[in-house]
This record gives sequence, structure tokens and C-alpha cells, in this order.
Amino acid sequence: MKSKTKRVVGFCGLFGVAAVTTIAATMPAPGVSAIDPVSVSDEISVRVVSDTPDVSVDGLKDGSERVNPVLDFNVNYSAGVDTVLVKVTYTDEDGDTHEKIIDSFTPDYTEGVRPENVNLRGMVADDGTPFGYGSYLLDVIGTGFGGVTDEEKIEFSYLSTIITETGADTLGNIITQIESDGAPDGPVVETEINVYDSDGNLVYGPITVPASGDGSPVEIKIPFAELGLPSGDYTVVGQGKDLDGNNVGDAYRYTVNYTEKNITVDEYGDVYVDVNFPEGASTAIIRVTDTDGNEVLVPITVDNPTGTGATTVKVKLPFGTEGGLSNGDYYISIDFYGPAGNLMPEYSARMKYHYTGQPDIPVPDTGGMTGVLNIANKDFLITGIIIFSIVAISGVTVLMKGKKKSTSRRRK
Repeated sequence: MKSKTKRVVGFCGLFGVAAVTTIAATMPAPGVSAIDPVSVSDEISVRVVSDTPDVSVDGLKDGSERVNPVLDFNVNYSAGVDTVLVKVTYTDEDGDTHEKIIDSFTPDYTEGVRPENVNLRGMVADDGTPFGYGSYLLDVIGTGFGGVTDEEKIEFSYLSTIITETGADTLGNIITQIESDGAPDGPVVETEINVYDSDGNLVYGPITVPASGDGSPVEIKIPFAELGLPSGDYTVVGQGKDLDGNNVGDAYRYTVNYTEKNITVDEYGDVYVDVNFPEGASTAIIRVTDTDGNEVLVPITVDNPTGTGATTVKVKLPFGTEGGLSNGDYYISIDFYGPAGNLMPEYSARMKYHYTGQPDIPVPDTGGMTGVLNIANKDFLITGIIIFSIVAISGVTVLMKGKKKSTSRRRK
């Protein structure tokens, strides 16, 4: 936590003493004539420091997390600073603190900037405790005239692994970035990833993510949509591992809020999905398969209406009108391509979708003698009953007429 402490000291007494001293030095001694020539070889110099001390730090953010043990920062100091003390305090897993003075210098009331370079790996505190992963405090103290001080404190964490959410693909799978204290000098060679729901149940993992060979972050996609997980909060846990598979530092925990992709279904059972074109993509191809990987619809090609700009297009997937698909689970996948037909795999997306089937289709009135005979869907049964009733009544009528004619002939 950054803090500033000032103690203001008055300088009136100093000026008073200097003035009296100067007057006394110029007065003639007793018994000496004021007009007698006097040879004075001593010179008196009075230095006035008007600025109060001020120190600050650039290059290290308060509350930050880092996997790089090397600290590069600048200490800024004003003309009111006589001495500067720079120290680092490490808090171990038991909560005990261990201090190390890393620099002390004397600007002598001259404004300036001093670069600092500190490597926490292998550093030992003044009490002999080795530094490790955990919480740290950088403390810079500037002292001016009369003991007045200014102090800046910056808290930060040095960790083996850090996980950060960076976005989501077009179907809602969450993209995360993994930083680790690996190459070229760090002990982490891979990070084990596990994902838990809000009840603590494992829903994904374990998977291992190799550390980059140059110390740069590694990006992975956590397939929330592909797994068909419901919306909610999930905890992503990353544990750094060394070459022997041992844990390096504490596990890093990061909570993400996953929201299911908004999928709509019309009255004909067709499915609509938003396709988010990334910058540079000119075409998207959508495929629908069953759980065995068999294509159940003809692949749909969608052109980017902006050419290659980032935009969103709503696309109809004919589950009902053309596919006639039954209830069940399906996979929807989207691949993006550049103008040259090159696949852009970093943007490919896949999701598991539970299709609830084709709803009842409202059939318009087709007219006719009765104006209600619609031979379709739910009206089919009603229509059949009506037709059957009409035929039955007609049959009874014919039989009755035939019977009357037969009776009339016998009477004759």
C-alpha cells in the first residue's frame, strides 16, 4: 500500500542563529578600534534548503502480481533529500517478515533519478532467510534537513503461476493467459489446470500446459461451451510444476463468470446463432455434427459483410425446416478463414448444444367449405375427426334413404 509521511521542521531558529553568528563575527573585539584594519581569513557559508524531501517510484505498480523475479524500477528524489534508503520486506507462508536493505545513497540535496535492478531469486534477507514466492513490500525512505522524511511503500506478489482471463471465442469458450516462472532461469516447466464449479466439483481437467521457452505467456481456451456447462461462476486453479513433477509455489486460483451462448429457436425449429467475425477474417464455415462426429447438416458458408472487419452476423441453422433433426445433443463448430482461404485456428470455436426439437408449427387457414380443414401438425387429428364425422353422417344418411325406399316397395 502506497503511503506518504511528512514531518515539517521550522527553520526560523536556524536563520536566527546564522544571523547572530554573522553579526558577532563582524564586530570588533574588546579593546580594538573599529577603524583598525583587521585581517580575517575565515569564511562563513550558510546553505539554505527550502524543499521538503520527496521520493517516488516508477516501474513497479502497487498491488501487482508478477512471475518475473527481476525488479527494474526508478527511485525519484527531490532537492530536499539528503539520504535515500531502499529496502524489500518478504512475508513468508507463516506470516513472518524478513527485511533486506538493497540500496542506500546520498543525493546531498540534489534532485535526480536512480535506477534500481533487483533479483529476488536467490536473495537472502538480512536475517539469513532466503526469499521465495509470496508477498513483498518495497519501501523507499528519503530523509531531508532536520530529519524530515518522505516514504513510499509498494506492495506486490512474486508468484510461480498467474492466470488471467483475456476474452471469449464466438461461442463463449473462455480464453485465459498463463504466466509462469519458467524459462530461461525459472523452475516451472508446466502448469496443471483444473476447473471447478461453485460447489467444488471438478468439471474440467487436469490438463498440463507447457511453459513457453522464452518466458512469454501461454494462451489456452477453457471449453465451457464445448462441455455444455451451465452459466455461473467457476474457479480455474493453476499449479506450477518442475521437471520432476513437484509443485512450485502455491496454486493460483482465478474465478471466471461463464455465460452460455444465446441460442434462439424459431417456430419452425430452426436455430439462430451469432457469428462474431474477428479482424482479418473474410469467411466463416459452420458445421453441425452429432455426438459421434457425423455431419447432420450441410456446412454453411458465411461471408463477412464488411470484408475483413470485426462484425457480428446472425446465421440460421436449419435444424427444423431442412434437417428435421430430433431431440438430442449436437456440436456446432465455427471456423474462420482469411481472404486467401487460410484457416485462422486461433479463432475456431465449438460448442455442445442440446436441441429440444421442432415446436408446433402454426398453420394458416387454408379455407375450403368449412374454412377449418387444415391437414397439418396438431390440426391433423382434429381435421381427421371432422372428416370422419362427415363421412359417417353421410353414410348413415345414405343407408336411411335406402331403407325407406325398400320399405316403400314392400308396401306396394
